[in-house]
Amino acid sequence: MNAAAIDLPVFVTEREVERCYQQGILAQRRRQQGRADAAMRAARARDPRLLLALEKGAEVLLRVSERQLGKGYNIGGIAISATEHNLWRSAYETVEKGEPIRHLEWIYFMAGYLAGLIV
Repeated sequence: MNAAAIDLPVFVTEREVERCYQQGILAQRRRQQGRADAAMRAARARDPRLLLALEKGAEVLLRVSERQLGKGYNIGGIAISATEHNLWRSAYETVEKGEPIRHLEWIYFMAGYLAGLIV
């Protein structure tokens, strides 16, 4: 599939990422494991829309962390970024490699919701 042909149902903004987090938290509280399982299936299938949503979501979270912490935030010369950005980045990398892991299932869910794969 041509990467340029992939489109998400929404423009990925801070507001959209926040909305996806709210849906993820709500689904966890309601113990809707089936929705997380659907996200895992999309991750195992390496769905290009999921990958795009993970990438765009990670970019948004990086901008948020840079705004809140500053671009120069580091410890001992090692650049540190916000935990959420790192989780989304890790989720992207595991899906890209074809090795999704269960403890990131809710990140996959949030990205899947953002991508319109999970309703």
